[in-house]
Amino acid sequence: MRYTSYSDLFKFTIEYINSIFSTSPIPSHDTSHHIRTWLNAKRISDIASQKFNSNKLEALMIACMFHDTGLSITKSERHGHYSTQIFIDFCKLTGYYSEYNKCICNAISDHDNKNYINRYKKDPFSIYNILPVADDLDALGYIGIFRYAEIYLMRGFCNKDIPKRIISNVNKRWNNLSKIYKDSNLTTLFEEKYQKLISFYNQTDKGVVYLFINFILKNIDNYKTIEEFTQILVKENNPILRNIAIKIEKEIGAFY
Repeated sequence: MRYTSYSDLFKFTIEYINSIFSTSPIPSHDTSHHIRTWLNAKRISDIASQKFNSNKLEALMIACMFHDTGLSITKSERHGHYSTQIFIDFCKLTGYYSEYNKCICNAISDHDNKNYINRYKKDPFSIYNILPVADDLDALGYIGIFRYAEIYLMRGFCNKDIPKRIISNVNKRWNNLSKIYKDSNLTTLFEEKYQKLISFYNQTDKGVVYLFINFILKNIDNYKTIEEFTQILVKENNPILRNIAIKIEKEIGAFY
């Protein structure tokens, strides 16, 4: 594959991933999620910028951009294997090669293992550790409130079980982040988003929670991007749903 700059490679990768999801849209995990994951990863790498040369930074970007592509094949929680195969196919098709290809494959393949056993004992600024945390950071806040509900509905979980499952899952993610990056200010930067998600799904009166979840279920075939979802949501007569849409849009806008 010939490209003249990092930005050219980034644009080409976006087009490639768009084509993957064009026949299997998953708004909560589409190309925009992969871009936000990369932006989160870049923020983490900036904490220890001296540990990243241009090749390693490029490899981190590629890992972020392919990590959830396997969801176009299976909606299973363990989709990393398929994502890895899609990355390998990308390399064969385009001739892409990096000295970090093995690291990229290992990170993508295992990013969906949310048991996080002993990850904190590994290099915090390895591609292996940064990728899942960058992914997890996009599961927080109002973006996360939407993303969790949609993918759990796609996986066929019962509505009433979803809030409990979300809280359990996000706490595992947050505990891993806190262990690995305890010596940085990363938890301080993202704790507000973490608390927003926990507060939403942990509220005693689940009426609002189920109203939101049922709205996604009802409209899941009516939108193909998170932006289209918020446009539908903001048109609702319910001020609570409109407020959620506005907050999702605000969080998305903060990335760009």
